[in-house]
Amino acid sequence: MWTELYSSLRLLKKTMQKQALRIITFSKRDAEYSPLFLQLGLIKFMDLVTMQTAIFTFSIAIIYYLRSFTITLHAYHLNISIILG
Repeated sequence: MWTELYSSLRLLKKTMQKQALRIITFSKRDAEYSPLFLQLGLIKFMDLVTMQTAIFTFSIAIIYYLRSFTITLHAYHLNISIILG
């Protein structure tokens, strides 16, 4: 149920963004909107959502990787200490 609401809100925002862009640029109603985004230097809503998702996923992956690397490094240090000890 939540995903259906999220999808419909996402579609509504995307449609509203296209309409606003066409109004701002005085374009025809059926004008292609991708060149208008490039012309004005704007990011599409869905591209922004994708970018934020990628940033979040990457940050979680980095945190997980650094934690596992730290644990491995600590275990390696303990093994060296025991051997040299």
